[in-house]
Amino acid sequence: MRLGPGRWLNAQMQLLSWLGEELHGESFLAEQRPQGRSVVVKILHAEACRTPAYIERFRHIAERAMLLSHRHLAAVHAFGVLPIGPTADRGQPQDTGPELGLRTLSSGGQGIPWIATDPLEGPDLRSYLTDGIAPETLLSLLMPMSDALDQAAALGLCHGELLPQNLLMIQDPDQPPRLVLVDLGLAKVLSADLLDLPMPPGSIAYRSPEQCRDGRDVTAASDRYGLATILYEAVAGRPPFVSSDPHKLMQLHLSAPVPPLRTLAPRLRNAEALDTFFVRALAKQPEARFPSAMAMLEEFHEAISQRPKRPIRDSDRRRSPRWYRLSRQGQSDKVLDVIVGPRAVLGKQSECDMVCQALPSPDFDSLTAAISREHAVLIWLDNRLSVLDQSSNGTFVNDKRVGPRLTPLPDEATVRLGEHLNVQVHLIRPGSRSGTTGDDSDAIGALLIRRDAFATGAPATLMLWGNLDLSGSTLARLGGALRLGQVWVSQRELWWSGHATVVWQRQDQSTVLGPAPLRHGDVLTSSDAVICIEH
Repeated sequence: MRLGPGRWLNAQMQLLSWLGEELHGESFLAEQRPQGRSVVVKILHAEACRTPAYIERFRHIAERAMLLSHRHLAAVHAFGVLPIGPTADRGQPQDTGPELGLRTLSSGGQGIPWIATDPLEGPDLRSYLTDGIAPETLLSLLMPMSDALDQAAALGLCHGELLPQNLLMIQDPDQPPRLVLVDLGLAKVLSADLLDLPMPPGSIAYRSPEQCRDGRDVTAASDRYGLATILYEAVAGRPPFVSSDPHKLMQLHLSAPVPPLRTLAPRLRNAEALDTFFVRALAKQPEARFPSAMAMLEEFHEAISQRPKRPIRDSDRRRSPRWYRLSRQGQSDKVLDVIVGPRAVLGKQSECDMVCQALPSPDFDSLTAAISREHAVLIWLDNRLSVLDQSSNGTFVNDKRVGPRLTPLPDEATVRLGEHLNVQVHLIRPGSRSGTTGDDSDAIGALLIRRDAFATGAPATLMLWGNLDLSGSTLARLGGALRLGQVWVSQRELWWSGHATVVWQRQDQSTVLGPAPLRHGDVLTSSDAVICIEH
């Protein structure tokens, strides 16, 4: 039985033409109404995709993928499950067949899953690797895509088949080319023996050791292994492990050391630095690899650039665009950092939303070295605050180590980074002070406070994703203009509206009237205090 042009899915998705066979099904060009948007619908009618366990994973992954919006990811616009039964004949005419709703499952939990994504056209990365793309050029293409992978990881998503064939080169008018990762929203078929199921040609060369071991343990670290394999191929001209025997190739991933680059490219410059990089990027154990795709590519850039690392001056440090610092002029103890939005990255690099270091520096830099660049991510999702570990040395919640999946954070939980740095989390609810009891699902933010012996001078951090009345709030402790009014998050910026007697001046001495976003250099002057803004 086959679906054909003219059939409707979800009462808004009309199939227009058949595009071809997929690995586990087939694809169609379709139109999504009333948006009038062209999409590609993939229907996974292979037996392995019709089990209740697969469909449940498919639903979970597709729901999370719909939350992502990134130029380097193929967007997921809709998904669903075709029911199986005599009334669900896929060849049935549209006017007599049942409507197939979004995320609808048959009563038995079985069905034929489908997903609608962006229609993308362009050559894949395989052709560029075959032609010998320069590592520097590949790095410039992969760097923005690494942000997309890290955002997906923060939602607990991983691709599972990060191959050159799944990276398309898209050329937009009047724009530089960009790489786009496709099929992120598809749940991967799992098997105790990968050879029992059909796989994309050449995919084993990019499979992580944990995927080669039993095919069940697939995480964001597996995607980073595949990405590192692509980088190795760009440098050496071939993947690190090659064999015509699939069983032998999987065994190489599991046990063989990474081949030194000098054995494959004798004239390669900076081979020692690159070998050091690939030993970590292609580590057999997932926890030994880089904690994020961005951190991995930054280290790759250092390895190929041959520029020695130098200490970064405070004036040169970049800060997260979601970070604000509000301070009361003349009082060093009246300081509060604010992170806007439902996601906060904790780590030692200056670009993190909450920078976590052992202070004072440099006295305790040896302790800071154990903290990963991007150690953990806090994220407000599904009406609860969760933490995601991205580190090498572990993230702990109330002294229990968490894995690379979202772990719920109860109110007043203590998050430990590595062995020494503790962050206490207090949920903030509408109309109440932090730490009061109530329904966690109503939280509008969280107060993050360092609670360890190495937090000297580290201010508290307010993670805010809702509207906060200033009266009686954490910000009100700074006094002055922050005692009354409201702050809220809009378009990834922190907005303030307060009393008319407050004089609000920009850095260029212009005066701000009415509700507006806070900017770097703003000064809020009241009769009893001056509040300064850094951003």
